[in-house]
Order: sequence, then C-alpha cells, then structure tokens
Amino acid sequence: MTSTPEPPAAAAFARIKIRTGALVFCGDHVALIRRDRSGSTHYTPPGGNVEHGEDLDAALARELAEELDLDIDQAEGGDLMWVVDQRVTRPGPTPPPRKLHLIYRLHITPEVRATLAALPDPRAIVTDAALEAVTDDNYTWV
Repeated sequence: MTSTPEPPAAAAFARIKIRTGALVFCGDHVALIRRDRSGSTHYTPPGGNVEHGEDLDAALARELAEELDLDIDQAEGGDLMWVVDQRVTRPGPTPPPRKLHLIYRLHITPEVRATLAALPDPRAIVTDAALEAVTDDNYTWV
C-alpha cells in the first residue's frame, strides 16, 4: 500500500502582490485615506492591489477613481517616487504574500480637489458616516 505525500505547506512571502498608490498633492496638502482598525487608526495613500493581468497605470487610475473619484487625466505628474518591499506576517492559516507598493506622485489643482470624494479639511463635519459594510461577499484576504 502506498500513501500520497502531503503537499508542501506554502511558505510565507512565496507569493508576490503588487499595490499601486499615489501621493496626490494639492499645493502643500496631500490626500490620505483614513483606515480605522480595531484599536488603531492608520492613514495610507490612496491605492490598492493590481488585479491579475492589469496594467500598472490602469490599476492606479482605477484605484484613484474608486477611492477619490479622481480622473487621473486631471492630474499632473505621475512619476514613481518609492517602491516599498513589504514582508509582514499576519495571523491566520494563509501565508502572507510579499507585497510591493509602487507609490507615484501626482499634483491636482484646487478646482479638481473641490470635485473629489473627500472631506474639505481633516476636521470637517461628516453628515453620513455609514459606509458600505465590509463582508465576505465584498472583501477577500489576499
């Protein structure tokens, strides 16, 4: 009788994910996304994961449209500022990927800023704070 060997366990950082993001400047101000986590608050540049087969420029344009309602053609610049090589462990059975963050720099005018899906200033009153729920149907750990 022969037994089938167990497949090797996936190693941490064996997969690579790519995330595009941008520092979007309007004068001396920069757009950041506030992420409230259990016990902490983080601010990150707008952006997200590049989808399978997606061009890097298309991914950046899609993410800025989703998170800021920004048409990237209304911005100037687009030069790559930083590449961050992230290798951070996390709890759970799925091994974490190595993630490369590509951070670009863009500049917008005050007129474009006024059209964005954003708060006019960090202390602005929010009249409807209810965002779409994050569920297993619309969120996947990668």
